[in-house]
Order: sequence, then C-alpha cells, then structure tokens
Amino acid sequence: MNKGKSMTDWAEREVEIVLNNLKKSIKESDDFKYSKSIYADAFSVYKHIMKQAHSGYSFFAIRCILEKLMNEIPLSPINGEDDEWDPAPMQREGVKVFQNTRRYSLFKEVSDNGKINYTDTDRVVCIDIDTSEKLLYIDAVNLIDKMFPITMPYEPKKEKFKVFVKKSKRPDRCFKIYKYIITPDGEKIEIKEPIGN
Repeated sequence: MNKGKSMTDWAEREVEIVLNNLKKSIKESDDFKYSKSIYADAFSVYKHIMKQAHSGYSFFAIRCILEKLMNEIPLSPINGEDDEWDPAPMQREGVKVFQNTRRYSLFKEVSDNGKINYTDTDRVVCIDIDTSEKLLYIDAVNLIDKMFPITMPYEPKKEKFKVFVKKSKRPDRCFKIYKYIITPDGEKIEIKEPIGN
C-alpha cells in the first residue's frame, strides 16, 4: 500500500485493476456489467466495515466471523442436541436419517439397534490426479467418515478433506482408485491398499 493511502483507497484501486483487466477479456457487455456489480457489492460491504473504525483485533474477529458465515460454517460448535435435527427428505430402511438445521450438509443416521453415525457431505472433495477436476463420490465421503469419524461437539472447517483419485478406463466400465488424502490440517496420508470400484 502506498504511504498516505487508506485501506479503503487500496481496496478501491484493487477493484479498479481487476475490472480493467476484465473489461479487456470479457467480450459481452452484459457479462462485464454483471461482474462489475459483484465487485461493487463486495467493495460496498468492505467500505461499510472500514467505516466502523475497528481496531486490529476487532477487524480480525469480524473477518473470521464473515469467513465462517460466507462458507456456511456455524459460528459455534454443533452439539448434537435433538432440536438441531429435522428428519431428512430421503430415508433408508432400518435407519432413521436426520439433517442438521445449522449445517445442511451434516446428517445423522440412527440404526434400529441405536448406533449413531454422522456424515458431512461438504467436508470432502475428490480431485482427479491427472486433470485436477473436482469431483464428489459418496464412497470417498464414506472413506473419510471411517478414517475420521465425526463426534459431537462438531466444528466444521473451511478446508476440506481432499481425496486424490486416479480415474482409469476399462472396456467394460470406468473405475477410480483412491491414492492419497490431504487433511484440512495439510497432513498427507497415503492410501496403502488402493480402494477402487
């Protein structure tokens, strides 16, 4: 940031730079107007926060709160109380399935024998090793649930479990082999016995 410039001036200049670059690359004027309105809205929120004259700590706290809300992460741990669950739209035989009211990707399955399992479909992403394409496979979610079971209280993280997969083609069907996992904390875990289908 240039000396004597405020953070709002800096942010406004950043928006100008990206819009100038977009104007050169976007052919359709309607597409540019749409992009411009998104940046204008984001900058408007930023200016509003800066006008509050928060200190370094309170600005950091606001940023953390907004990041959680923008990533659909509850602000406090999910404690698993009954009032946090609604019956899920899709049920399975022998299992009662509930959807969390504070995190819609979190489900609770209660078996007839009383066993409880939790799954969060939004905490896992598969990544094709060859193309970097992001995919979602339910068996990858199940793999993470087995390796890293969800317990209450549960605090979802912004970073997802990344399951790296190699897709291969056979004449009779397409199949995938899970190679390794990167945890939300950045730990790499090799899958020694490749799991595939």
